[in-house]
Amino acid sequence: MVPVLVERVNVEPFGDDGAFYSVALKRGNSLLKQFQENDILSASKMLQEFRDEVKKCVQKYKEWVVTRKKPGCPAVTLTTEVESVTISLDVVLCLMVKSSWPSFTNEGLKIERWLGAKVRRDHRLKPYYLVPKYEGKGNVENENGVLAKDIWRVSFSHVEKAILMNHGSEKTCCEREGAPCCRKDCLKLLKHLLSLLKESDSSLDKFCSYHAKTTLFHACCSRTKDSDWKASDLSLCFHRLLEDFEGHLQRGELPNFFIPSQDLLSGPGKKKCKNLADRIEEERHKGFPIFSQQLDNPR
Repeated sequence: MVPVLVERVNVEPFGDDGAFYSVALKRGNSLLKQFQENDILSASKMLQEFRDEVKKCVQKYKEWVVTRKKPGCPAVTLTTEVESVTISLDVVLCLMVKSSWPSFTNEGLKIERWLGAKVRRDHRLKPYYLVPKYEGKGNVENENGVLAKDIWRVSFSHVEKAILMNHGSEKTCCEREGAPCCRKDCLKLLKHLLSLLKESDSSLDKFCSYHAKTTLFHACCSRTKDSDWKASDLSLCFHRLLEDFEGHLQRGELPNFFIPSQDLLSGPGKKKCKNLADRIEEERHKGFPIFSQQLDNPR
C-alpha cells in the first residue's frame, strides 16, 4: 500500500452496498486537483499516473517486470524470478482518509465477544483507505454523472493485518508465554486449497483469498475462545472452517466483515458458488487428494 493522505474531502457512496465511493476535494489548494474530473477525484487518472511512475522507477532494476494492467485492478504488479520461482509484488495506490468510517460500517467488525469492545473502538479510530477499484463496466454512470472507473473502494487491510497479528481472545495467544492456536494455519490451508482448486478449474477464477480471510474472521466471531482453536486440534478446526465456507457458498452469501451490506459472493453467482462448495465437500470426504497430487507432481 502506498498511501496518499487526503484532507478536506467529501466522500459519497457510489451504489447501495457501501463498498464504493466517489471523492471530491473541498475548496483549497491541493496537488491532487490535476486529477479531478467534473469536481470528482478520478481514480482512473491517478492510477494511470501512479502506474507510469512505477514503470520509471522499475527501469533501474532490470530483474523486475511490470505486468500488463488488468481492468478494474487497483494494483501495479511487478514480477521477478528467484531460482526459477516467480515472485510477484503488488504495489497499491490508496487514499488515506482521517475521518469517521462510512456509516455502512456501523454494524460491521463485530469483534466484541472475540477481541473486546475496546479493541473495536481503537480500530474504528484509525484512518480508512480508498483504493482505485470498481466493479463491472468503467463507463457506467450513477445519477450524479460519476463514472464507475473514477470511483474508489474502501479498504481496511491495515485493520485486517492488525487483527491477524493480535488474534487471540487472550493477549498471550501464540506468544512465548502462552499457548499456540491454529487460526493462521487454518487460513493458510483454506487459501492453499482454494488456489489449487482454481488451478484445476478455470470457472472458479472469481474466487480469491479474501473470501477465505473473511470466512475466518466470521468463524472467529462465532468460536471466540482460544481453546476453540488449539494448535493440537488443527485438523478438526480446519474441517470446521471448511464447513463454514461451504455454508456461505451454499447460501451464496458472505457478508463483508466490515460492511455487512456488501455480499462478497454476489460476483461469482450462486451456480459457481454451488460448484465450489461441491468440490470442497468432495475433497473433504476423500481426505484432500488434491494436496497429495501436488506433492506427487511438484512444479
